[in-house]
Amino acid sequence: MFALQLLLIVALVAAAQAFVAPRMGSVRSGSKMMMAQNGPTFSELLEKNEDWATSIASADPSYFPQLATGQAPRYLWIGCSDSRVPAEMLTQCDPGMIFVTRNIANQACATDTSFLSVLEYAVDYLGVEDIIVCGHYECGGVKAASGSDLLGDLENWLVHLRSMLAVNQATLDLIEDADEKHRKAVDFNVEAQCLKLWANPIIQNHAAKNGKAPRIHGLAFDIKSGRLNKVFYDMAKLPFFSGAGAEKKGLSKLMGSISK
Repeated sequence: MFALQLLLIVALVAAAQAFVAPRMGSVRSGSKMMMAQNGPTFSELLEKNEDWATSIASADPSYFPQLATGQAPRYLWIGCSDSRVPAEMLTQCDPGMIFVTRNIANQACATDTSFLSVLEYAVDYLGVEDIIVCGHYECGGVKAASGSDLLGDLENWLVHLRSMLAVNQATLDLIEDADEKHRKAVDFNVEAQCLKLWANPIIQNHAAKNGKAPRIHGLAFDIKSGRLNKVFYDMAKLPFFSGAGAEKKGLSKLMGSISK
């Protein structure tokens, strides 16, 4: 009797595994396929790094020792976390030229302590001369915020994007083509982040102390063409994105250093 029960249990377990395995396998194989398409294995990453470091050192033995002495980047790059938008590759810049921070949909959020720390360090300690806000078309964050579905914890981040879209909704409603509307929404998002930067107390305080502020540029990367497009912003919209501290003395002085 015990042996029969044991065989029955084994058969049930085998049947369950047979039922689940194809589904698990398809998910895993799908994931592996995606990883195989979009990146090397971890071991291969290390091998690629070894090859790269060796080739650089062979060509210029002083390159890495000099790089280790410190950094003085000209640019702060505020970009999207999307894996298709790597700052250095898009601009063909070397290590040490761009100080980079990235998050979903390239937000310059005044409540994000990580972003604020990057901004203050870049402006007040590294002395960057230019700040670039770089969005990109086919942005998942902008697409998510443009929809009506609520996406759980992600809404804590998308709320900033939804607010930006609300300010520009009247213009977006006039655009019938879905792709064109998305591209315009991406441009509006870049514009909003540039304006938020101008209103940020870190930028304002730096300008008050030093008589100037870093130039702020808006860009949108077109994944389909590989090109970076300039995004112009309208300072008349500043009150919509200013937030706390926007009325600080000295904001008018910043206007002279705007780069469009």
